Amino acid sequence: SAVPVDPQNSSTVAIELKTNSINIRKHAALVSAEILVTDELKVAADIWVALIAYDHAGRIVGARRLEYPLVDSGEEIFEIKAYVYSNSHAIKSVTVLAEAIQKDNEE
Repeated sequence: SAVPVDPQNSSTVAIELKTNSINIRKHAALVSAEILVTDELKVAADIWVALIAYDHAGRIVGARRLEYPLVDSGEEIFEIKAYVYSNSHAIKSVTVLAEAIQKDNEE
């Protein structure tokens, strides 16, 4: 899933996130996801990703925020592979969220 885009906020860019797999091993989870790189993303955005790990009771036991400067490499898909960890209870599930933030015009 992805964070909804507020149409009134010009600093966000529409993004399409697909979670391919989440491999959980007790206190660590490897997340594999991809983002469709649109023309709007190529020229205007940094990608922010949040991985939120939950235990069997639905409590948050781990979180990770990742920030990727999107470079126009000509690829149509931007792949993400990252771990999220728990230092308490075992991980039961992980939510993956992403948003694209408009780069400040530095000219």
